[in-house]
Amino acid sequence: MRILVFTLIFLCLGQNEAFAGSDIDYCLNLQVDGQLRYSSSDRQKINDLRSFIQQQGVLSRTGRTYRWYTDDNGNQKRVHYDILHHSNSNSNSPLVLYFHAGGFTQGHRCNAYIQFYSEIRYLLSRGIAFATASYRFLDPQNGHGVLRSLEDGRLALQRIRSRAGDYNINKDKVALVGKSAGAGIASWVAYKPEHKNLNSSWAPARESSRVNCVMLMETQATYAIDKWHDVLQPELGNRDLRNYSEARDKTADLFGLANYGQLTQSYYNEYSAKVDMLDLITSDDPRTYIQNIEERDAPLFTSSNPERPNMGVILHHYLHAQALNDKLASKGVTRWVYQDRGDGTSASLTKRKSFLSHSLCLDK
Repeated sequence: MRILVFTLIFLCLGQNEAFAGSDIDYCLNLQVDGQLRYSSSDRQKINDLRSFIQQQGVLSRTGRTYRWYTDDNGNQKRVHYDILHHSNSNSNSPLVLYFHAGGFTQGHRCNAYIQFYSEIRYLLSRGIAFATASYRFLDPQNGHGVLRSLEDGRLALQRIRSRAGDYNINKDKVALVGKSAGAGIASWVAYKPEHKNLNSSWAPARESSRVNCVMLMETQATYAIDKWHDVLQPELGNRDLRNYSEARDKTADLFGLANYGQLTQSYYNEYSAKVDMLDLITSDDPRTYIQNIEERDAPLFTSSNPERPNMGVILHHYLHAQALNDKLASKGVTRWVYQDRGDGTSASLTKRKSFLSHSLCLDK
């Protein structure tokens, strides 16, 4: 009986934990349809980062957020995170938690090692731990919609905090970072009221869901999609996004519906209230960095078909950043906002590093 109990504890708690770069190795060899997921240049970045963390004496581990889900092939899986943390038990490192892009339909936590490569090297060299978390994707068959992905982000944060002692991190100094869909997760978690439940029997639920700062890149202002019409109005002119099938299909996807025809006004009102980051913002929210520059000069409607919305541009338009900036300003929240293509790659990298150092009190 003792052997059985020990085996079950190992399977539930320890099997997923590994040292010495195992998750980096996993990313290097990750395959999709029998092919390596990443190009040779991207794999070189991952390999360089692998060498760097070994030089820094950083431990690389994989953990689970303890959420089961069924993938497209009917397989039961769990939502995982990777964490790169310092081996010194006295390091008490701040933490940056990253959520990848992919429109809530694709992407992988390993993308962080490519998309945030320079920042990761900088953070680790400054004694900051780094984590990158997976989340479940949209599935119109289950009716959960984007809310499930957002909640997975919060759960990853609380789960990692519950293991702060194992990871040698300071759970009172945490930054969230996300790009595109990942930025939506980061902003929702950051602006959502405190979610810890001190009476819960599950340790992660007793952890805080509040953070010191949040960095949003190519973000959406809200998932209450009717508000996108108001957010983008300066460039929409007389057009109404709600009249276009592309926008209606996106609404159905985000709201967990098989098609737009299933959407009722009462369901929209109830669901949108849960995923409206603009409405969640209050004066006690964390300082915020926003950078929407990739689609700065692109048209909202395609040049080949002026009546077809360019959803890639609509999702990442600089006016999303402006809407968040206006709401944060009205609540007196400290913010760094960049909406101009003049903020090029090199300048943006410097600003991101500065924001994280300042917000996590490393420059004092």
